[in-house]
Formats: sequence, C-alpha cells, structure tokens
Amino acid sequence: MLKSIEDQFLEYLEVQRKYSQHSIVAYRNDLKQLAEYLFNAYTLTIQEATTPMLRSWMVFLISNGFSPRTIHRKISGLRAFIRYQIKNEYVKSNPTLGLILPKVAKKLPVFIPQKQTQNLLDTIAYPETFDGSLQRTICWLLYCTGIRVSELVSLKDSNIDFYNQQLKVLGKRNKERIIPFTKELLDVLYSYKQLKNQLNTATNLFLVKKNGKIVTTKFAYLTVKTYLGQVTTEKKKSPHVLRHSIATHMLENGADLGAVRDLLGHTSLASTQVYIHNTIKRLKEVHQKSHPKA
Repeated sequence: MLKSIEDQFLEYLEVQRKYSQHSIVAYRNDLKQLAEYLFNAYTLTIQEATTPMLRSWMVFLISNGFSPRTIHRKISGLRAFIRYQIKNEYVKSNPTLGLILPKVAKKLPVFIPQKQTQNLLDTIAYPETFDGSLQRTICWLLYCTGIRVSELVSLKDSNIDFYNQQLKVLGKRNKERIIPFTKELLDVLYSYKQLKNQLNTATNLFLVKKNGKIVTTKFAYLTVKTYLGQVTTEKKKSPHVLRHSIATHMLENGADLGAVRDLLGHTSLASTQVYIHNTIKRLKEVHQKSHPKA
C-alpha cells in the first residue's frame, strides 16, 4: 500500500530528523486539520492550496479562538511540510511565503527565586519512606540538572555515572549530552538507589515506584506540583518551571550563556537567550527596591 505524502513526511521527521512522538502527533493533527478545512471550504488538497486559501484558514483559526502562538506553530509545521514536498518535487511553489502571521506577545519563562528552590531542596521534610525518597530525587534531579521531564522518566541506571558525578541524557531528536552534578545531588541519588536495590524489579529505568512500576511524566508533574506548592505561590508549578529556574539562576550567578545552552540541550543560543530577559527583569526589580534614588 502506497503511503500518502503526509505519511512520508511524518516518517521522514521521525526516522531521519529524530523528532519526538509528541511532535509527530502535533504535526499529524495540524496537517489533518488543514486538509479537512481545505476539503470542506474548497474541495481541494493541501498540495493544491494557494496563499489566499491559507490566509482564509488563518482567519478561520483566529475566529475559533486559536492563539497567535498556536497559529505560528501550525504554519511552521506547514512550511516544513511544503519544503519537504518541494525537495521531493511533489509541488513547485510555496504558498506560505506570502503569509503574514499574527504578532505573538513575548512570554518570559516562569521561574521561582533561588531562595524558594533552596527551600524545595533543603527545607521541605520529605517523608522518610521509599515514596519520599523517590519524590525528593525527582525534584533534585529536575532542578539541579535542568533536564526535561521526558528525559527524567527515561533515565536508565546505566546513564548515571556515580563515580564521575555525571549523567548521560538522550534529548530531543536523540541528541546525547553529558551533565555533571554536585556532591549534594550524588548523595540524594545514592540514597534513593540503595532503597531501589531492595525492590524486586526487572526494569533498567532509574526511577521506579515502590510497586516496581515505572515513573510516568504525570507522576513527576504531580510530584513537582505538590512540593512547589509548599514553597511558592506561583500559579504555574511544573517540571519545566524547575528547568527555567536553574537556567535563570545560573545566569544570575554569572554562568556563560553557552554553558547554560549545553546544560539544557538547546540547539542554538537563541533558545537560551530568553532567560537573559528574566535576569534583566530581576535586576530591574532589585534596582527599584534597593537604589537610593529609585
């Protein structure tokens, strides 16, 4: 059975570009949504779409409550799909070139102050149980290493080098990076590992529950939400907040932008530079509160 152009494109993203399953699903849904719109409105396919038709789709999205940021994401995926078609000579022109996208308001990453993260790590009394050790390990790992929650739950025993105090992470598009960690985190990891060794589990994943089942992203999210709720009133409480926090704190403490990029696994400095805005914002707040002439 011949695969559709859309399926070929998605396979290309998955196999050659190493996109995550989450991204593949998003691309698939966006292309399906556009295909349905074009068929219902014009009885045409994506390959036959013109710039005015795509403009009308954008108007349709806006009128149905889609945010500018979401529209940017959908058009970005469509552009990638059309570039793929042009490269493989399925189409000759790119109708997205004439599109003017709605402006997206700059949104700074949510983070919590250093004092609150110190409370999360050092002040909170985690239960003296296996579950308590697991939850403490999750919070420490996410903040101290800046890894994504998807990277956290896929960590294997073999990924953690206790002797050299570093862990190997398989990030987006299967890009591997090495992250060093502190003696404090080493103690937390080792304490949890001793308890885990008493379990009868066959999995090679590092993080498991007491019943031997693996830790899911949902479990990690609920853990972070619970414990962040004890140290901050910030509305957003998620694993990514801890990732944003360590990046911001490192820059506040004088870390090199390139080092933070490598820690987070960003492909370019542009993705990391957003945290500079947080440090400038923080500097302005301190200036307003402490400067004698403010």
